[in-house]
Amino acid sequence: MARGSEAHAFEKILRSLLFACSLPKDNPDTLKVRQKVLKFMQWVTKYFTLLYVCKNGRLSQSREDEVSPLKFLETISAFLLYNLRQGSGGPQQSSYFEGTVVCLETMLKLLNQLFGERLELFSSLEIVGILIKKVCHLAYEQDLRKKLAVTFALPTVIRELPAQAIRRHSDHILDALCQILNTSSELSVPSAQREYQATLEQLFDKIGLFSPELINSQAPEDRQLFESVTHKVFQNLYSLKSSAREIAAKLIERVAAKAQTSVAALAGRVPHSPGSSTGAQP
Repeated sequence: MARGSEAHAFEKILRSLLFACSLPKDNPDTLKVRQKVLKFMQWVTKYFTLLYVCKNGRLSQSREDEVSPLKFLETISAFLLYNLRQGSGGPQQSSYFEGTVVCLETMLKLLNQLFGERLELFSSLEIVGILIKKVCHLAYEQDLRKKLAVTFALPTVIRELPAQAIRRHSDHILDALCQILNTSSELSVPSAQREYQATLEQLFDKIGLFSPELINSQAPEDRQLFESVTHKVFQNLYSLKSSAREIAAKLIERVAAKAQTSVAALAGRVPHSPGSSTGAQP
C-alpha cells in the first residue's frame, strides 16, 4: 500500500474509533461496544504518546515509508466537534467531542506519569507545544461547533499540564479564547458564557494571575506575563460584541479582587486602546 493510501486508511480507522468512543452511554445496545473501543483507544493513545516522547524534537520528520505520527494528533484535533442543541432549553450534549477528550486525557495523564517530577523537561516537550496549537487552532475555524469545543477541551489541557507549560503558551491560548469571544454568537447564551468564563478563570488561576505575588513581582518574566495577559483582557472592553465586553469586565473585576487591588490600579499598569486588535490569528 502506498504511503498516501496508508495515511488515508489510518485516518478512516481512527475516525471510526473516535465515533465509537462517542456512542451513547445510556444505550444498552451500544454500551459494551463503547467500553471495548474506549479501552482500545486508550491503548492506541498511549502508544502514540510514547512515540512522541521517543521522537521528541524530530516529530516533523518522517521516513519515506511511514505515516507521520502527527497524523494521530491531527485527526483527533480535527474531530473535536461539539453537538449543539440550539433552542432546546436543555443542557448541550457532547458527541464526537467525547472521543477526542478521552485521547487528550489519556495522553496528558501518561505524560504526567512520565515527567511529573521533571516539570521543566515536561513543559519543553515538542508534543506539548504542538498539542496546544492544534487545539487552539480550531478557534479560528468557521464551524461554530469547533469553536465551542475548544472551550470544553482546553480545561483538560490546562488542568493536566504543568504551570510552566501553560505560562509558556498563555499568549496562544488566550488569543484563541479571545477569537471565540469576539466571533461566536453562541456566547450570548448565559450557559455558554459561564462555560467560557470558567475556562478563562482556570487559565488565569493556573498561570498565577489571581495571585498578588505575580502582580507585585518585579521579575521581568512575571511582569511581561502579567501585562501581556491583562492587556488582552482589557482590549475586549472595546469589542463590538456586548457579550465580550460583559465577560471582560467580569474577569477584570475578578482579577482585581483576587489580587487584592483595584480595577483602576490594574488599568494604570496595562497599556490598552480601542485601536488594537483582539483575537487575531497568529
